[in-house]
Amino acid sequence: MPYPGTKLCDLAVTYGFKVPQTLEQWRDMDQETNIYQPWYTPQYNQYIEMLRVASYALSNWETFLAGYPRWLRLFFNAAKLAYRPIAEARIRLGWAGCLVEGAMMKFIYRKLGNLNI
Repeated sequence: MPYPGTKLCDLAVTYGFKVPQTLEQWRDMDQETNIYQPWYTPQYNQYIEMLRVASYALSNWETFLAGYPRWLRLFFNAAKLAYRPIAEARIRLGWAGCLVEGAMMKFIYRKLGNLNI
């Protein structure tokens, strides 16, 4: 992340980086959002998105669901178990194309957000 006052930020600005001007803009710059910089190629953007999606199956995110309903934890664990071999293969082969599971994940997040869990 190019932070103001650093050489990285100055360099990023020369390549088109727009420095957030408000706390809300900084807040929104995290790993869950689609923040792509102007110097990224479409292929690089696609690879970053694949890594982001695959990381859910290869991490311990279920520990963060401890306070959520049991059905949601079971659903997440089943999805993680089913997707893990695909995520491992994608990373091993560097295959970021046709990321259907990314679209599915966004759909599920929207639906869960509507449930106000």
